[in-house]
Amino acid sequence: ELNKKTKKVINGTITAINDATVTIKTDDNKEFEVTIDDTITKMFSASVDGTEELLQKDLKKGDYIITTGPVIEDQVSANLLYKQAHYLVLQGQITSVDKDAFTVSILTQAKDQYTLDIETSTKQSLLNTKDLSLSKAGFSKYKVGDTIHTVILKPKEGTEKATAIRIVIVPQEFFTSETLSPSKPAAEDL
Repeated sequence: ELNKKTKKVINGTITAINDATVTIKTDDNKEFEVTIDDTITKMFSASVDGTEELLQKDLKKGDYIITTGPVIEDQVSANLLYKQAHYLVLQGQITSVDKDAFTVSILTQAKDQYTLDIETSTKQSLLNTKDLSLSKAGFSKYKVGDTIHTVILKPKEGTEKATAIRIVIVPQEFFTSETLSPSKPAAEDL
């Protein structure tokens, strides 16, 4: 019963590696010591291509991990441990477009600024403001003032650019379009 109540999922960046433990720091700056037991802990590297088993020697300082197991205060006894890329999901407004560098600067609702590097592998979509469908987009569709929803690889400290994985562009017209505005009823509805 106690084991069921204390099992949690903890995720963070590895700050130190010792014999049978790794220390991680979460996004809210809490530190946890994760104990790895060769007979109990199953470890995997996770990506969009699937998972691969890994060993403790494959873990490095700076890796992002997700682990589950009993947690008592700041101690985790890892049952499962996944190493994966650290993704962030952001929403913001485009503040500048650099057509030479293929970058877009955004300001999030939390007032954080990011410069997104648009790669050839970045999946880009544009919202159709008339029927709300999504279509493929290219770099020419980015406009200052448009809203953007994106998944990025979390940039390392001191890095200017973040690699964009997926993007949905919502044109300004979506917020000003009268065809979708519920405030004015059509003449035939009166």
